[in-house]
Amino acid sequence: MKIYTKVLITTLPLVFFFLAATVGISYYFSRNALTYLAEEWLSTRASEAIRIVKKHERVLHQYNLEKIPASLIKAKMDAIKEISGIKIGKRGYLLVVDTHGNIIFHPNKHYVDTNVYAENWYKLLKNEKNCMFLTLHNEKSLAITDFSPEWGWFLLAVDPEKEVYGQADQMRPYLISLGFSAAIILSLVLMLMSRRLIKPLQLLVQGVERIGMGDLDTIISTRTQDEFANLAKGFNRMSARLKATLTALKYSEEYFRSLIENATDIVTITDSQGNFIYASPSLKRILGYDPNDLIGKNSFDLIHPDEKDMVSERFKRIVQDEVIMKGIEYRVKHHDGYWCTLKSTSKNLLTHPTVKGFVINSRNITKQKRAQDALIKSHQELEHRVEERTRELLLLNQALNKEIGIRKTKEAELEKANQAKTEFLANISHEIRTPLNSIIGLSEILSTMSIESQEYSYLKAIRTAGKNLLYLMSNILDLSKMEAAKLKINKKPVNIHYLFDDICQLFKVRIESKPVLFIQNLDNTLPASLFMDGVRLQQVLVNLIDNAIKFTDNGHVKLSIQQTKPNKDTHDLKVTRNLKVTRKIDMAISIEDTGIGIPKDKLNIIFDSFQQTSSKISRKYGGSGLGLSITRHLVELMGGQIQVESIEGKGTVFNLIIPGIEVNQNPHEKEEITSLDIQKLSQKQFNLIEDMIDPDLLSGNPGNRLAIERLKQYCFDNTALKEQLNSEIFQLIPEFKEGVKIGDIQIVIKNIIRIGEMSRIPELTEFGQKLSKYAQSFDIEKLNGSLQQLSNVLKQIV
Repeated sequence: MKIYTKVLITTLPLVFFFLAATVGISYYFSRNALTYLAEEWLSTRASEAIRIVKKHERVLHQYNLEKIPASLIKAKMDAIKEISGIKIGKRGYLLVVDTHGNIIFHPNKHYVDTNVYAENWYKLLKNEKNCMFLTLHNEKSLAITDFSPEWGWFLLAVDPEKEVYGQADQMRPYLISLGFSAAIILSLVLMLMSRRLIKPLQLLVQGVERIGMGDLDTIISTRTQDEFANLAKGFNRMSARLKATLTALKYSEEYFRSLIENATDIVTITDSQGNFIYASPSLKRILGYDPNDLIGKNSFDLIHPDEKDMVSERFKRIVQDEVIMKGIEYRVKHHDGYWCTLKSTSKNLLTHPTVKGFVINSRNITKQKRAQDALIKSHQELEHRVEERTRELLLLNQALNKEIGIRKTKEAELEKANQAKTEFLANISHEIRTPLNSIIGLSEILSTMSIESQEYSYLKAIRTAGKNLLYLMSNILDLSKMEAAKLKINKKPVNIHYLFDDICQLFKVRIESKPVLFIQNLDNTLPASLFMDGVRLQQVLVNLIDNAIKFTDNGHVKLSIQQTKPNKDTHDLKVTRNLKVTRKIDMAISIEDTGIGIPKDKLNIIFDSFQQTSSKISRKYGGSGLGLSITRHLVELMGGQIQVESIEGKGTVFNLIIPGIEVNQNPHEKEEITSLDIQKLSQKQFNLIEDMIDPDLLSGNPGNRLAIERLKQYCFDNTALKEQLNSEIFQLIPEFKEGVKIGDIQIVIKNIIRIGEMSRIPELTEFGQKLSKYAQSFDIEKLNGSLQQLSNVLKQIV
């Protein structure tokens, strides 16, 4: 069927359908319009009749005549008479029916008093205005109904459909004729236009047929500028491109053919049974076979018998599209009789419209296989050598393990030796300290006797050497304990302000004896109570301040203490497991002096044990070189760092940072040390083996009795001196159970020296000076023992 016929068959029914639909819709809407006009018209007439009824009923009610039957009948008759005067078109009329179905009024008197109760339209009457279609006397009519509740009348304004739709029914034949005529005219116009449109298309088809027959030089002429002309131009361009594409394809085919024919690999195509369909010319060069001689022969006949089943099974799986053959290796018989190793990849193109077979690309890898076999052999020899080397390494490892075991044994022995050294130091300290205390005590007793100046200098030298030796032993013990990791930090609440005040009081006398200004720069925002080891902090500060005062002859010594985090810093707040909120601060301490300074090349060794800047300094100022080493160990034990900056001849600055100090949130908790606790500090600082005071001073030796006798002689018949000793010395000596303050001790020392000088008691004055030296050098043990001795002596006198 031609396109022209298809167009007509497709479009003509649509034209007739749309024309019929147009006529039908026009007729439908015209009837609806007439119906709407008729309803409005009849509604007006019905409303007019209702107003007449209400007017007469209102007159009866006005004159109270509604209960008089004659008046009621007269009013109804007057109302019907007025209603009968209402005209509804040529054939329309008003109909009055009561609630029992009796016709009260009808233009045709023959229908008056007729009962229509059984009629269907009567059953549809409602007590409100309504529109309905009814059939009365075999004539279908449109009616508007209304109800008068006063008299129980149904008023119907009726107009026959013939009068309502008369004009529309008269127009129906004309509309049908008009639609039919329009359909014929449109069909003819459509046929002419289709023929005109199809003609260029026929020319286009003819040109395409010529192009399809291979005449690519065909050009389709165009005379119009419509879509068919654009299509013709497109076909002309397509023809030119197709011609160029076929030319390029021909060149490409020749190019790839030359590549395949000159390729070093073998390219073959087989069918699903493995029979050769095509073989590239390289087959002759690689395997010695003529490609034309193998066409139609089975490729499996050339494969080595040991590998034929494997390749055949793989080929079957490829046929079923289960696997893709990639890099399979097998041996193929050469035309000269020897075997060559090929590595092949294939692709299933049985369904390809042009190939219709398996394309197999094979490469001769015989030389590579030989090289690979040689490499495997070399690898095996290498593995053999590695095994031999591994055995040698195992033997060496065993020897190394043995050596490690020996070293561990030596380390254990060294640890035992270190432990023995520590125990030896502890024991020898106890053994040496006992006679050393005796020597020092006896030298002090001898110094109270009447002796010559040279003998006094000898005794003073003995006493000084003994003190230095005792201090050196204490430092060695402390350092040994640190190196053995047995020195522990004991954190307890500490009143930091009292601690610093007492340290400053300790060095007050030494500072006053030099032209040196002591400056304190303490942070006022520093919390009063901190959790830390106050004894160790005191030991660190005393060592550093003692060195600063020792090596400073003029200028100043400055102690600065700051917290590096503000009190209100919320970043250092933490919550412990018991839901207690803790706050931590970092404390920075600086000790600055204007003393002799430290040479630049000695700054890296001053924290080492037994190291001093020079032997000249050691001879002039004394010391063992252990103080700074112990200080560094103590700072590191507290988790802090210590650094030194110094310029030789200008002074030194020691900077300490102690991080993470917990602030005591409960200030009512009992503090460990609010000042220098002499007894506890003595026990912790010097690691005494036994908690004891100087035994010789309390053992009742002759020196002690002599001291008591001397004081008794001075106090004989001197009640004022005795009372002064009691009130200003004995009563002020602090108790040693809970610890004492250096400030309290300084007061006692000053009173002792003052009373000794005023009363001319050289023994008492020298004893006070000795206590002052102990306090300044922080010799807690001797200070403790001397105070106990003084307390015992005064207890017997006062």
